[in-house]
Amino acid sequence: MEKIIGILGGSGQIGKRCIDILKQKNYSILATYNQNYVPGDKNCRYMKLEVSDIDALREFIKKCDIILNCAGASFINGENIARIASDFGVPYIDPSGESFLEDRLEDIKNKNLFILSAGYFPGLTGLMLKYVAEHFEVPLMIEGFNISNEVPSYSAIEDFILTNLSGFGKSLSSYIDGEVINNNCYKTEEYKNKKYKMYNYLTNEILRVAKKYNLKQANWYNCSFSSEILSKMQMIVQKMQQNIYIDNKKDIDEILNYFKKEVGIGKTYSYLNICGRGRINGRTSSVEISIDSSSSSEMSAIVLGYTAMSILENTFKNGIYYAMDIIKIDRIIQDIDSLNINYSINEKFEGENYYESEL
Repeated sequence: MEKIIGILGGSGQIGKRCIDILKQKNYSILATYNQNYVPGDKNCRYMKLEVSDIDALREFIKKCDIILNCAGASFINGENIARIASDFGVPYIDPSGESFLEDRLEDIKNKNLFILSAGYFPGLTGLMLKYVAEHFEVPLMIEGFNISNEVPSYSAIEDFILTNLSGFGKSLSSYIDGEVINNNCYKTEEYKNKKYKMYNYLTNEILRVAKKYNLKQANWYNCSFSSEILSKMQMIVQKMQQNIYIDNKKDIDEILNYFKKEVGIGKTYSYLNICGRGRINGRTSSVEISIDSSSSSEMSAIVLGYTAMSILENTFKNGIYYAMDIIKIDRIIQDIDSLNINYSINEKFEGENYYESEL
């Protein structure tokens, strides 16, 4: 009997691209749209659904063998959808989720399969961090950064604000010798003839990797937003922390306009770079992996789709996982020609020049 992959938010940027990827692999899909009608085909059927309609949502999930949540801010709807999926024993995959959703699902974690952080960042970053750590016999340090020249979607901004409210990571911090320390140092990177100033931001994802692989040091760097964007985001977070109910739409629209002014007109891109040092056969070596695309939604959809395929093709015990626990980046690289991303891997032993390597 064929398996049905259910995609909530199938008409959004991530949902649409995820459907394309899964259709290339001949999976059967049942997807939802919210407002504008979307025609289906032999591999994908669509139905109109508002995720706040609990009865309709339960009926939809009941028809599926796995659920992918692409329907907006996970901080708002993730727990509810995940719990309904658990009622029917349907594995739940979230491109966001992170540790806040893990905490909320603690009481039912052994009743179903939940996969979190199966998107771009966190998600693809986790797969890259895992690849670098496992490249060495003895990993010592990892450092990474992301650069983006995109205008994020409304729901992406909303999810970013809400996720940071719950603890996405710790700003101006790094991990050294088993401890999280304050670190206000910054670095400058040049990409596509533009210089970016980046500050330490220790994400929960890289902290998990640092602890799992017993790293001596771990750093993650984020590009700094403009003062207008930062102040507006901080204002929203502060009001929420004070339990002041506000309609964030006007503020988020303002943030979107600030992003549009910053990015300007031109080609968009998102770039991830992670490097590490460690020992192989007693020798100190380094490895660097980078991935870029014209769209972060493309990268999110890839991780989400390949995570779903892995769940359907393998057997996992019930529990809460992250995408990097489910798939390796090798699986994605195998299909690189059909995906809209570029990658490179460079390795060297100490005292030698870098050479490009294949996975």
